[in-house]
Amino acid sequence: MNRAVLIGGGAVAAFIVVGVVWGVFSGGGIQSGFGDFEAQGRECEEEVFSNLMHPSDLQFVEGREWHQSDGDDLRVGGVITLLNDAGSRLGHEFSCLFRGGRLVIANVE
Repeated sequence: MNRAVLIGGGAVAAFIVVGVVWGVFSGGGIQSGFGDFEAQGRECEEEVFSNLMHPSDLQFVEGREWHQSDGDDLRVGGVITLLNDAGSRLGHEFSCLFRGGRLVIANVE
């Protein structure tokens, strides 16, 4: 695969992640940290770790957690890092949706 295509695709993906993060955080109601929803935040992290098939290089970035509660819906998320093929750490956003107290969706961008 052409290296320019890979770099261009990576740049587009980065802009999409920035757009999603901007949309989430500019929408209001976002609170820093897991707050009163620590148990759900840790459940989300476990689900992300499991969904990514337990990679040994996965790290959850401390201090980047957030939560948003809206009625029956709760969204929690944060940032993880993984090693790429060159051995550099790349950051990825993760989030989970809880509805009625149950984990519905776990997502990594």
